[in-house]
Amino acid sequence: MMHEYTTDDIVVDAVGPPGRRVFYIQARQEDRTVTLKAEKQQVEALAGQLADILDHLVGAHGADRIEPAPPFRLQEPLDPLFVIGAIGVGFDEDRDLVLLQLESIAPEGEEADEDGETVRIWASRTRMRSLASHAADVVAAGRPTCELCGNPKDDPHVCPRTNGHAASA
Repeated sequence: MMHEYTTDDIVVDAVGPPGRRVFYIQARQEDRTVTLKAEKQQVEALAGQLADILDHLVGAHGADRIEPAPPFRLQEPLDPLFVIGAIGVGFDEDRDLVLLQLESIAPEGEEADEDGETVRIWASRTRMRSLASHAADVVAAGRPTCELCGNPKDDPHVCPRTNGHAASA
């Protein structure tokens, strides 16, 4: 089933303490709200994908203005429509809107099929630039990442790259 939103009311955020955070993407259009659950790595990749496509568009379509992001916050209830599997980013040149396409992950033990859920969110370049910046900030607010193995640093962190013989700094 396809759900489509054209909005500038979109947010990526996390709930919970570092190490146990749950990440959400939420969009609102008039009286409709959709909430989707994401993984930290997906949010990090989304921030990078959006920044890359927007940087490319600046050269082709002129500068996008970065305005302070409105104070969008996740709104309760945080009852996700689905867990995100695939993320795609696109651009509609005629409408000058960026597309964020989010597809559901198949439940464990089931194969992906064409009957999965898809949410398409269209928003301005300016809003998507703010979303990318905020998403990067949300990811960075978690546990620091080990520079050797890329895993989160727990206290203490025994890095697998050191064969378990030394804790990284």
